[in-house]
Amino acid sequence: MRASTTIAVLLAATTAAADPERYFGLSTDDQATLTLVGIQYGTTWALRDLDQGVELGAGELDRFALAEVGLGTTRHFRLETSRAVLAYLGRDCCGVGGTTFVPTAQGHARAGRSFLVYLPLLRADAIRVFASEETDLTIQGSDGAVVVSRRINAGDVWRAWGLLAATPYVLRSTGDVVLQLNAPNGAESVPPLGRAESCDQDVGVGFLLSTHSWATGSIALYSYDEADVTVLAVGELTPTYSRSLGSFEVDYRDGLGLADWMVIALTGRIAAWTGDTEGGEGIAWMGDDVTQNVGDRGREIVVHTQTHGATVFAATDGTVVDVDGAQTTLDADGFLDLEPERLVHVGASAPVLVQTSGGNEMNDWGTFLRPVPPADGPFDCPDLEIDLQVPADAGAPTLDAGPDAAPDAGAAFDAGQDAAPDAPDAARPRLVARGGGCDCRAAPEGRGPGWLALAAIGGIAALTRVRPARGAVPG
Repeated sequence: MRASTTIAVLLAATTAAADPERYFGLSTDDQATLTLVGIQYGTTWALRDLDQGVELGAGELDRFALAEVGLGTTRHFRLETSRAVLAYLGRDCCGVGGTTFVPTAQGHARAGRSFLVYLPLLRADAIRVFASEETDLTIQGSDGAVVVSRRINAGDVWRAWGLLAATPYVLRSTGDVVLQLNAPNGAESVPPLGRAESCDQDVGVGFLLSTHSWATGSIALYSYDEADVTVLAVGELTPTYSRSLGSFEVDYRDGLGLADWMVIALTGRIAAWTGDTEGGEGIAWMGDDVTQNVGDRGREIVVHTQTHGATVFAATDGTVVDVDGAQTTLDADGFLDLEPERLVHVGASAPVLVQTSGGNEMNDWGTFLRPVPPADGPFDCPDLEIDLQVPADAGAPTLDAGPDAAPDAGAAFDAGQDAAPDAPDAARPRLVARGGGCDCRAAPEGRGPGWLALAAIGGIAALTRVRPARGAVPG
């Protein structure tokens, strides 16, 4: 059913017909469900079992409309949609779910300014909103009523409250944010900071994330170049640990507890996982949960296959997949299962996606599916602005003035209009670490303690360094 609210959608991108979106996944047991939520009106979808070669379901979704498909004995599957959707794959035995990151409304980034949020399962204190730049954000219901508004300083986190499970919301912000669902014994790949930086991309130089204390609290860092990495708690100036990595290595750390972290690659480029463990120790036991990975835009992916193995999914005919020197050619909807307990370096002649499954018995897990990156870009992922008209009787919202609010958090904030027009990339401030001359006794206006931590570390040019050209891929 269409929402009764007047809704205007402004997409800052070409109006030409888009190619279909292709999502892939592996259901790890007979009780998993795929939940689809429409973002744009008239979005068609079709779900196919790749093992049996049969269609499992198809339909059309309007905004906020919901479709749920019980997957039963289906294992490998492909979801094709005419536009991006919110697609959550999971199974829950115990009110836990999985650790995951909400994609933007545009679908191909996991950092940005516009999100349609629907969380099938939501534990108290599970939502983290990380800001890579100073931001005012507003969360509204599907009827346009403001649920909560907040100001977050650059480099800081808000442990969000006031939201319900299985309820659609729209989140809009004036700066780039990342939304994490932090669950016990979970695992997920972490988006780099910034909308452009996270566009069809896991590899970057700056990350904000939370770990959980179900068992230990874990972070895994994958190097795509020789890299010097520093990890520090949000709000702290002293690094918790630092590490130098060679190319295509992994560093796993646990004992980190329930905490919020900043990960910075001083040199080189890395990808990150966050979560917790259950049933054993080490990266293989992160979960029980699944991770979805596109690495360096689907052409190069470094992952650990964990306790239950991993699967490479192809979206293009004739895709040459190289796993540690062994090559396989896959056509569209083809997949390659990888054995457990391995660190693998995957290269591909066309973009692929890799899903891993780790931890003990897979009975409480979940992730948002990610579309396979386009072969030729463009990799800009413009924000899809969903503008809900606020009802006349909704009242004038104010920013929440909680204990960790910004000093001016009591100021009124008009949630019915964009607080600031979406500026070109060149005009958008980024979270940048200043050199050794920083006065770290006080943060500049709009900068929180997370920014101070960055500023205190010398030698970082910026968290949005230009990435080097990707090397040759097999083919």
